[in-house]
Formats: sequence, structure tokens, C-alpha cells
Amino acid sequence: MTDTPDPDAPATPLRRLDTDGYDPAWAWQSPIGESVANFFNAVDNPLGRTIAHRLAISGARAIATRIADDWSNLASIEDGTIVSLVGRARATRTFSFRIAERPVIGLMLRFPMRSPLNPDLHQRRKHLTGPLDEQQRALAFWRTQRVDLEAAYDFELVGPSERRAAVLVEGARFMAKPRFPLRHVPEAPELLDEIDPPADADLTDVHGAFLWDETPVELIGPKRTRSPDHGPSITIGDTDEPPTLIIPLGLPPPRAPVT
Repeated sequence: MTDTPDPDAPATPLRRLDTDGYDPAWAWQSPIGESVANFFNAVDNPLGRTIAHRLAISGARAIATRIADDWSNLASIEDGTIVSLVGRARATRTFSFRIAERPVIGLMLRFPMRSPLNPDLHQRRKHLTGPLDEQQRALAFWRTQRVDLEAAYDFELVGPSERRAAVLVEGARFMAKPRFPLRHVPEAPELLDEIDPPADADLTDVHGAFLWDETPVELIGPKRTRSPDHGPSITIGDTDEPPTLIIPLGLPPPRAPVT
């Protein structure tokens, strides 16, 4: 007798990230790319984070075995091979709330932190350009401390002819840039209550990115074959060395109006 998964059981979330330390997504990079990313992590500004983010994705794509558009070669790929395939994210479990009336599979939130400027950088800037005025202190462009928080449920990737692969998010990374101000989301108070934000976060300026049901997405991670008793026989993920990357490629199609 096989065990039937409980649809109400809590799903494994993506790990919470503390971006003051090493970003596990950089494991995909070449030694040169890692050195560049480490430099930008030390500087810690939005441009540097964007460059490091792109280096991780390009490094993963260079390593991965690309799957045919119709997924015809996916089953023949040896287990453990890093593959890159594109499909639509389909929810099997979701958070208890929706964003824009659509089930949410995963999210990434960026919290600015209430903390003083780095004194060493402040003194260096002061020595080079003179005292900082209050506006410059407020901007603090090159010392933007923040904490990123990711969470997602396991989901299915749906390809051509409704072919499916189960995506296991344990140890994965949601490679999205949080652009959307959370203050524009009516469900924001419920969302923040549910995910328990960092204690020192500035909750008035949180930005987010969301993985909605039916969003086009690219997956880069290890392929494995399992028993089909509990769903799709092919899975992507289940390891954090290197981490599986979940890369949104756009927004889901608009929902048809209910008549």
C-alpha cells in the first residue's frame, strides 16, 4: 500500500536568505564570475546585485543540458544531469492568500533594514567629497542593507502536450527581481503576518516578486526519475548543491472574466 500525500500538509519552503553572507546561487558561476560577484557583494549596491544575479543565471545555462522544446529528450536524459527546460508553473499547493486574484506558488520579498551607514565607507566618502548632507545620508546608495526572504511550495512544470515534471523546491532559489511595491498589494498585511518578517525591517518600503499559477518559467536543476504513484515520474530539483534555479520568464495570461 502506498502513502497518499496529504493535500493540507505544509509544503517545504524555499530557504530564507540572509544576503549579508554568501549567496548559494553563485555556486553556478565560474571562478572568474564568482570573483566578480564577490566584489559586487562587498560593494552592495543595486547595480552590483543585478550583475551578480545575471552571472549566476548565465553560468547555470552554460552548464545545463538544454531540453528540446517538445521535451522529447527529457525521459532519456541520465538521472542527476543538470537540465534546463521551460514550461508553465502549475500550483499543487498554494499559500492561503492570492495576489491579483490568482493563486501564489512562491514569492521573494526584499526588506530594507533600519541600520546606520557603514562608518568606514562614510568616512571615506566624507574625505573624498566633503560632508554628506541629509538627503545624501538618506539615500546611502552604496550602503543599501536589506534582507531577502523567499518562500514557495512544490509545484508542477507543464510543457508541450501537457507533459509534466514535478518541481521540488527544497534548496532552490527563486531568481526574480523584487520590483513591485508591496504597499500596492491589498493582501499585504495578511502576507506579512504569515511570513514573519525580520524584526528590524522597514515594512513601509518592501518590494516583492511573485510566482503565480500558470506563469512561464525556466527551471535549471538536476533531473531524476521516480515512481509515478504520486504524480509525474520526472522531477527537477531536490538538491542545494548547486541549487535549482526558478527563473520567471513573464507574467501569467490574464484570467478570462467569469460569466
